[in-house]
Amino acid sequence: MSDNNFISAYFLLHLEHYRKGSPFMTNTNVKNGIRLFFLAYLIMIYLFISSQEIQFSFLLLNTFLGYLPIEIAFHLKKNQSSGWFWLLTLLWLFFYPNAPYLLTDLFHLTMLRPYDITTGLIKLDIHMWLNYTYLMVSTMSCTLLALVGLSQIANQIKDRLHFTAAYSRYAIIFVLTILASIGVYVGRFLRLHTVYLLTSPKWALKMIGDMWNIKMLAFVVLLTIVQLVIIISLEIYRKTIK
Repeated sequence: MSDNNFISAYFLLHLEHYRKGSPFMTNTNVKNGIRLFFLAYLIMIYLFISSQEIQFSFLLLNTFLGYLPIEIAFHLKKNQSSGWFWLLTLLWLFFYPNAPYLLTDLFHLTMLRPYDITTGLIKLDIHMWLNYTYLMVSTMSCTLLALVGLSQIANQIKDRLHFTAAYSRYAIIFVLTILASIGVYVGRFLRLHTVYLLTSPKWALKMIGDMWNIKMLAFVVLLTIVQLVIIISLEIYRKTIK
């Protein structure tokens, strides 16, 4: 089985769990499968990209950071104490923007220079398409799995807060995606990492306080729309193919 077929089969398997409505973020076998996939994939990125492709050396760190909220979501359980749950949820919220952040990394595809200057057509360059595959797999795997985790965390928050309204889960998802979009803006344009809130909190908070403007808000709205479209698509898939 080729690498691409393996990746396709892997995600089809976990989408099948999602289609059935099972909380696969709490399924031990699925969690271990996801961990093994990312371990193998990160090793592959290290061996074939970080040490050879300077332009895409960022992919190792960004993929690892994009995986962290997925791993944290694995440890959020319905039967754990409220204190531990909210502490992990806060930690998850700090790292979650690293997953949709990878969506903005797609702009690095321009570095591949995909068009043949003589024909104007996209080149059939295997090396170029291999780098394209690495970038797309990192983006899709981290974003999709993290968004599924967000959806299930929203369920747990709704239950913890004893919200009963039908729209409450979607309201929580909406708020979380907005916060994530703000986090992506902070990381992409201010170049602030989560760790700065711990090491240089005053400086980081001043930067965040000074960032609000029309362009920033427009970016937040657009990235929130992107996340919500993906979540809604997954929800439609789950509900209509049961």
